[in-house]
Amino acid sequence: MNKSVFGTMLLPQKVVNAIIDVDLSGISGGAGVKSEKVKCSFLKLPGTDKMCFESDYIATQDKQNKVILEGEEVCVTAFAHLIERGFETAIATIMKEKSAFIKLLSSFYEEDLKYRQVIRPTHVYAKYLEASLHPKYMTSSEERNSLFEMLYSGYQQDNIQIKRIEREIKALMRHDIPYFCADFSTKSLWGEEDKPVDEFFSETLGCKIDNHIKCIDSDMIKMQKSYINKAMATLISDVWNGEDSLDSQKHLLFVDDKSPIENARAIGTYLEKMAIWNEDRTSCTWLTLTFCDEGSFMLAPNNHLMYEGGGVVMFLAFLSEVLKDDYFAVIAKAGLIGMDKIYDLDSINHPVSSFSGIGSLVYLYYNLSVLWDDDNLYQKYEATIDKLEKSIELAEYETDIIGGLSGIIIMLDNIHKQSKENRLVEMIVRYGEKLSCLIANEEKLTGFSHGMSGFALAAMIAWNYTGDNKYCRLYRSLISDENAHYNCVSGNWEDLRDNSTKDSVYWCHGAAGIALSRHLMSYLCHEDDRESIARDKSLAIKKLLSDGFNEEMNHSLCHGMFGNLDILLTLAGDDNSSTLPDKVDLISSQVIHDGHQRGVRYGVGEVKELTGYMLGMTGIGMTLLRLIDARIPSILSLNVWRK
Repeated sequence: MNKSVFGTMLLPQKVVNAIIDVDLSGISGGAGVKSEKVKCSFLKLPGTDKMCFESDYIATQDKQNKVILEGEEVCVTAFAHLIERGFETAIATIMKEKSAFIKLLSSFYEEDLKYRQVIRPTHVYAKYLEASLHPKYMTSSEERNSLFEMLYSGYQQDNIQIKRIEREIKALMRHDIPYFCADFSTKSLWGEEDKPVDEFFSETLGCKIDNHIKCIDSDMIKMQKSYINKAMATLISDVWNGEDSLDSQKHLLFVDDKSPIENARAIGTYLEKMAIWNEDRTSCTWLTLTFCDEGSFMLAPNNHLMYEGGGVVMFLAFLSEVLKDDYFAVIAKAGLIGMDKIYDLDSINHPVSSFSGIGSLVYLYYNLSVLWDDDNLYQKYEATIDKLEKSIELAEYETDIIGGLSGIIIMLDNIHKQSKENRLVEMIVRYGEKLSCLIANEEKLTGFSHGMSGFALAAMIAWNYTGDNKYCRLYRSLISDENAHYNCVSGNWEDLRDNSTKDSVYWCHGAAGIALSRHLMSYLCHEDDRESIARDKSLAIKKLLSDGFNEEMNHSLCHGMFGNLDILLTLAGDDNSSTLPDKVDLISSQVIHDGHQRGVRYGVGEVKELTGYMLGMTGIGMTLLRLIDARIPSILSLNVWRK
């Protein structure tokens, strides 16, 4: 990140697991924000006999960096598109006139000017100074020096670094923060002494800047623009209400107004260009937007969750299969390795969710092991199933499809249909028992991913494996309760979320997901229920076709047009006698045309670029692949790849 636009410190850097958890950026950092991680010693009661140092969390101060217009602070996100455009204009000018720009800068290199170099973060030095006030280190200068000599750790054989550390210790012994600088024309590092550390840098700052300029190309500009957009997206306080969303931006991602395969390839090419590789190009990741608990975005390396980053690897793997192009499989495998290096996937034990927890790894490992015929990945799948099995009695649970038990039961059922593993049956039975107990007194929503349709499908699966009529009674009760909220006027099931007046037609809420649930139930239900379930399915499909693809909708899987198209694909794939296959052809061409002409619109706010599965481009890409190859599994049903 230091070699990108983030290195300017102008953009917000709200990064998952960052050491510094307050906004210090020039564009949005403000006063009065208190850290929950970084502490510092403050002098209390100065000038009194009770004067002392006390440790407390740091708080940001007003540095007059924010833009104020007519006494009011300007909303930065409203100008995100202009910031991006300004960067693009400036960098394009430099790219066009590289030689002239380098020549212009060279005149500065010849001047005797020095610029600060931050060798270690200031708060690290502050920690050492704070520790040095402990009575143990206040007894003598030798004791204080022994503390600071810890800075030599790892550098004992490096004479250049030893010289630098000697200068650090000298400043710290004065209870001062070490200060270093460099000039443009030498490789020397200057401290507060007259004599520098010679040959400290591998190249001069002037050469480094020149080389950066020479490396500017169109791909680099696209990546930096993407970083700017993502950084600005982290300033949105609540990504779901849209009150402070970014100025309307659309992602011109599709390259063809008709072709699923060319647009899927375009998504793969985008991911290829945005990948961040290690030095030997054996592993990679992507800088992504991930949700935090407050309902806002944070920056993070690509994660394993099927709701978000796991879908990036999944899409690239299946894109390779459809295109018969091994290169995308190479990127997918490198992305999986990168994910493991960053997040230590073997250590993940919870939460129990197919979309946002350990179930994501089960789903990912199983599908990729079968797709690539990879024994090592299959062993990882088995090890993850072991952990999921052990968690049955230990974990706290959510109950719905997207967050908990219902999704786990459906996923395990789909895997069992292929693998025939007996222990999966045992897990389904035990999770079914947990589910039936937990939802008994829950206030329930309508719909598939968060509501009664999802619970009913999971209960029906449990009934099929156990034959226990309590599950039959449970799914019938859930379907009856949900149908009590069917509105004949709207032709839809009411959305029971707080204060919702939406006529939702999505996978997550409303008729689209209910159509999918009733379709899946039709293979599992008691024969006495087939007629009523078929009637529900017919009503839901009618609503899906009439209102599931209007131009105000986004293109996401979770609550957008491609999710609804994916559901239609599932329904049509098992019903060749109806007109649904023809409708899929017509609607898919309209949806692709819309994405090409008006830009791809993701599942949250006005975020321009989102790589994730359920809300972003890779979920869209998987539906494009499913239009080409019906074998491609749908995450919306938690289907798996068949050998």
